[in-house]
Amino acid sequence: MTEIKGLLAGQILLCYMNMDERELNVTSLARTLGVDKYAVSRALSRMEKEGLVNKNNPRKPILTTTGWERAKRFNEKMNIAMSFLMENGGVYKGIDEDAISMALALSDEVLKRMIGQRKALTKKAIDRDVIEGYSLQKYFEDGTYMTDISLIDIKRRTKKTGSGRSYIKLSAGRGMIYVDTTIFESTKAYKANSKPIKIKYTSSHGESNYEVMRMGKVIYFPVDEVQFACFNDIRILLGDIIMEIGKEKMILQMIVRYM
Repeated sequence: MTEIKGLLAGQILLCYMNMDERELNVTSLARTLGVDKYAVSRALSRMEKEGLVNKNNPRKPILTTTGWERAKRFNEKMNIAMSFLMENGGVYKGIDEDAISMALALSDEVLKRMIGQRKALTKKAIDRDVIEGYSLQKYFEDGTYMTDISLIDIKRRTKKTGSGRSYIKLSAGRGMIYVDTTIFESTKAYKANSKPIKIKYTSSHGESNYEVMRMGKVIYFPVDEVQFACFNDIRILLGDIIMEIGKEKMILQMIVRYM
């Protein structure tokens, strides 16, 4: 079985899982990962030898069937590793690299045990169609839970960018949502500014804008501000919140899957 070798190879596979297909070229990968194009090209060549990448078009390499299988498996390991690190050490600079290194080292047996622990989410059945963010701890144990996020144009209601990384951390009666700011890079405000810009949110109750808190490239705000629709038949919570990135307003949509 082909395994994933090296930090950069793991980062590239995560890009294939999370970036817009149109952006999957050597230049964009290098820019996203903060490395030079030569490093990406060398990594892709090694991945081609390992059967993970097809480089028939050198400018736009694609994953093989085996590559996609490894990417999905690695993405799952990465999510579990990130949840574990956040739950035990919080958000800190370099957590992404640590999670990737941990995911590269995880055996299938350890992964199965961690998945088994991660599925024990609910304290009791969710018996309503809508719950407020401050009510999550009535239903969920303390812990860190992955969410899938999308950024949506508030006027056209169309998806603005691909999936991003987000976590909900519940602890001692409080809950916070952590979001990787990479998801905002497609907005006009981010493209026009090289320095960090102000990001604000409006609560689901329509209250005034509040500026998010920051920790490196991660922003965070209270889960209390979000209202979640409950789809109990498919075990999904769907929440959204209005974000103001510079002067541009977008909807940040969150999906929480539970057992």
